[in-house]
Amino acid sequence: MRINHIKRASGLALLVLAVFSVGRNGEAYIRAAQISGSIGNLNEPRYYHTATMLDDGRVLIAGGLASGFSAKFSVELYDPAEREWLFSGFLLSARVSHTATLLPDGKVLFVGGSSDSFGDFQLKTSELYDPATGKSTATGSLRTYRVFHTATLLNNGKVLIAGGSDGFNSSSSTELYDPSTGQWSDSGSLVNPRWGHTAILLGDGKVLFVGGVGVDTSAELYDPETERCRKTGSFVVGRYSTTATLLENGKVLMVGRTVDQSLMNTAELYDPASGTWRLTGNRSVVCGVSTMTLLPNGNVLATGLSCTGNLNLFGELYDPDSETWSTTDRLRVVREGYSATRLLDGNILVAGGGFRGTVLNTTELYDSARGTWSGPAIPIITGLSISGKKLFVVGQGFAPGAVILVNGAEQRTRNQDEQPESGLVGKSAAKRIKLGDKIDVLNPSGAISDQFTFDPEK
Repeated sequence: MRINHIKRASGLALLVLAVFSVGRNGEAYIRAAQISGSIGNLNEPRYYHTATMLDDGRVLIAGGLASGFSAKFSVELYDPAEREWLFSGFLLSARVSHTATLLPDGKVLFVGGSSDSFGDFQLKTSELYDPATGKSTATGSLRTYRVFHTATLLNNGKVLIAGGSDGFNSSSSTELYDPSTGQWSDSGSLVNPRWGHTAILLGDGKVLFVGGVGVDTSAELYDPETERCRKTGSFVVGRYSTTATLLENGKVLMVGRTVDQSLMNTAELYDPASGTWRLTGNRSVVCGVSTMTLLPNGNVLATGLSCTGNLNLFGELYDPDSETWSTTDRLRVVREGYSATRLLDGNILVAGGGFRGTVLNTTELYDSARGTWSGPAIPIITGLSISGKKLFVVGQGFAPGAVILVNGAEQRTRNQDEQPESGLVGKSAAKRIKLGDKIDVLNPSGAISDQFTFDPEK
């Protein structure tokens, strides 16, 4: 990487980078970026990337999908002290749906993944990225191709890779990486094949595996001493698309969609001492969660889209002491496949993601003390009116190309000619609109308004 020019003026840092690299076919190419002194945006849009907190507090973003179907080589670093995003080299292989693990020596181990969004080109290679030099070097290869697997740093310093898919079948195999030799070895098998699952390192050094693609009630434990897996307690409710996180009290909180619609708002706790699951407090939203992050006070922040179909973004807090959920501020931008990283100051950094074919480079920051998000400005709806088949939405912050959503469905929309930032017209949106329908405005950036409930009497 070569820094061509640095300029600071009026308290605003402007850094212009020219990044020279060699592509797969040997062609040289240049990438450039301008980064402001605020938290700013990623230099490149990406989703289903990895985000790794380094020992010095910086956040390493790597790989992910670009616009289209190809995976990315590039690496970026966010420095909370400088509030800057900087390019920081390239991976040896473009990767998406891979894993990234911070090793005790400060390097980051990247494993597996795919080089495209279809999962047609799985990888079994691994590489070591050195944040001190911004360079990546090859290390030992896996025994099998893997995507949607998990990677867990064990207390003995080795890295456990488990499950995943080779593009055709779910895997039950596990492998161990030894940083001292740079080699992989077989390490037994999962009780059940899994991909898209969650792995949690427990206080006793064992690893808890839960969930995966498909409805499931099973969980299992990996013991590093014996390198074997065994069954543990089953979920109370059959779930899929599960997300889990380790609490400060050593228990594990899990949420996920359920086949039984009446149980969608339930959550469960796993107690390692008894090896059993039980229901905990009901959630404040029907279902849906993209990330769960442990906060400095021991509470858990859950963010994402509810599964009501209305593009309803939510924020929830789980209190382990009272076992209750409460609402908190929600994300500003509709996004899936994003990363959420707790910074050293306890705040939560959300980066990238995508939605409906749009790949995002925007970021947001959750203030853990205040319970509020900062990020892109959201459109605001102040009123609705109907004339014939047309729905008129008034407010502020409507970007060019903004669309009206009725119960989550996009409407044919145009900005009003006279006041494009404060008026939108849904050309045929009024034909089927009725009392109680939920109205949103979605900007091209993904920023979405708070929901406005249609009531013709108001």
